[in-house]
Amino acid sequence: MRAALALVSASLVILCAATSCTSPQTLTSSAPPSGQWNPQQAANYLDRREIWWQQWPRAQKDHGTLCISCHTTLPYALVRPALRRQLH
Repeated sequence: MRAALALVSASLVILCAATSCTSPQTLTSSAPPSGQWNPQQAANYLDRREIWWQQWPRAQKDHGTLCISCHTTLPYALVRPALRRQLH
């Protein structure tokens, strides 16, 4: 469990750092008070971010393919299953 939480925390830090250069209007948040971590809000953020990425025109490639964006999709793939287990 500690390893999963450490992985979630590290991935969210990477995700936040990677998304800090995107336009702010795409990343609306309702952050909890400082010092608190809300797994449901983290899951919601990851879900919104993944949907946004898949719809972003610059991620669309030829032949109907999509750039998977290692800094967007990889944290999602690593963290979302752990959050899903935690949130049941």
